[in-house]
Amino acid sequence: MIYQKRPRRGGAAAVALSLAVMTGGAAAAQTTQTSTTTFVIQPKAAPAGEQVALPGQPLWKQTVTSTRAARLDEEAVSMASIGVARSFPAGTKMFGVLAPDGWLYCAVAASAARWWTGDEFSCYQDLDKDGRFDVVRPSGAPFNGIALFVFQPGAPKRLPAPVPYTEIPYTEGPQGELAVTWEVPKKRYKPGQPPPVPTEVALKTGILDHNDRNATIFDDVTGPLTNGQQVHYRLRGSDITVLGATPEGGIRYRVDAAMPAQITPMTMTVYTSTYFYVMMY
Repeated sequence: MIYQKRPRRGGAAAVALSLAVMTGGAAAAQTTQTSTTTFVIQPKAAPAGEQVALPGQPLWKQTVTSTRAARLDEEAVSMASIGVARSFPAGTKMFGVLAPDGWLYCAVAASAARWWTGDEFSCYQDLDKDGRFDVVRPSGAPFNGIALFVFQPGAPKRLPAPVPYTEIPYTEGPQGELAVTWEVPKKRYKPGQPPPVPTEVALKTGILDHNDRNATIFDDVTGPLTNGQQVHYRLRGSDITVLGATPEGGIRYRVDAAMPAQITPMTMTVYTSTYFYVMMY
């Protein structure tokens, strides 16, 4: 049997917001959806032979980029918050983001005071298509710590002077890493009893954050984990065979085919709910 991926609504990342008001009425909810640009998963040769992954280790990684990239030809101010880098030097590489009013090229303005402020995106736009950026749009912090996720570009601010740039191949732009990760679903057991033997394993694909640890998950698939039984999985065109568990708590596996080159979107869905309470005194 082959276990195939279960998409998370096109790679949806959900953010829930709520507001409580002291009045009476029925609950209401609204849903708005904002998409980033698409991403390219770069091809990579599969590792040869049997592999072992210990807890916390991904099975393997593949490079992801935006579908467009650019490079600054001159220094550009970031217009970011206090405590964040004030400018980008010439040569800075940026990734493309498709906004409703055209393409933006974004870079991460690093925080110099991480105890009270974080990194921020600065996204530049060439309004008249003359090869020079006219405005910059401060666009908040990288979502989930991933330096390629710009969901809601900020309001444009006019640059002191137009800044020339050069479009470059997308493969030369800023990169992230898409990892195939795994975990064994935890089962409850009573204190004093030995933990149950794992019988399932979940494989997931997601883009890693800047610390190379946490992944924003695109899709996942769960199947049995049994020594002596080979179980086959398919995730985004890859073929993986799980061979069993190791005494150290890892898994043995084989990558029969890595993910082929492909384009994938990342979408954020925001659920906003307003709750009405009736309070009596």
